[in-house]
Amino acid sequence: LRLDQIHPQLSGNKWFKLKYNILEAVAQHKSGLLSFGGAWSNHLHALAWAGHELQIPTAGIVRGDQVDTVTLQDCKTWGMVLHFVDRNTYRNKSQPEYQAKIQALYPDYYLIPEGGDNAAGFQGCTEILNAIPHSDYAVIACAIGTATTFRGLAQGLKASTELWGFPAFRGQELLLTQLNATLSNKNWRIFPDYHFGGFGKITPAYVQQLHQLQDELKLPLDLVYTGKMFIGLLDLLKNQIIQPGQKLLMVHTGGLQGNRSLYQ
Repeated sequence: LRLDQIHPQLSGNKWFKLKYNILEAVAQHKSGLLSFGGAWSNHLHALAWAGHELQIPTAGIVRGDQVDTVTLQDCKTWGMVLHFVDRNTYRNKSQPEYQAKIQALYPDYYLIPEGGDNAAGFQGCTEILNAIPHSDYAVIACAIGTATTFRGLAQGLKASTELWGFPAFRGQELLLTQLNATLSNKNWRIFPDYHFGGFGKITPAYVQQLHQLQDELKLPLDLVYTGKMFIGLLDLLKNQIIQPGQKLLMVHTGGLQGNRSLYQ
């Protein structure tokens, strides 16, 4: 499912995650949009473009030392004001006390959690499969970051279809607790062993394998999420976890702009 082809800037799941957040900000007559992300954040990149296109000011809280990646250059070109914070401080991004401090800098801005991980982002992600007769598929596969997209896909999934998740990070205990607490249906599985060292970890062997796949399949894959999921799926095929004759839908969640990190 080529969500990466929806739009050149609002790529993949970002269209769905931002849709209702922006509509809510407009409905509340907010003067701007405020969110969080890393130096190669697909979320901040999409938000900055949306703000520029809609003439809504944007601000981004960026994890880590001050750097000037091409992703952040785009954000600044589109008018986003960037604030860099150290990694320890950034870990508090979901805490009400820290959010209140950030909100004080932009008191009339609408705050969107990192990755669009809120009720509005979830609402948008429930619409991803609307145009797809997904009951035709035995398996739908999706990479996992914040799990907003995964939970949205799970909403209303037919009992005959199983949802498979491929986390892009180490340590699945908190994720499993969250999913068990928020998903009423249980026709989903997590495959935790295809993060290739952790979130954002890119090894030369992995890059070589990914480039080979892209060349063979003529399919662009992002390094952080979809590429790792795709290699995981091929491994499951090899080990016959996916049975011959089963119909499989892979959700391409976009994020291709982040591949520029290889060349900077």
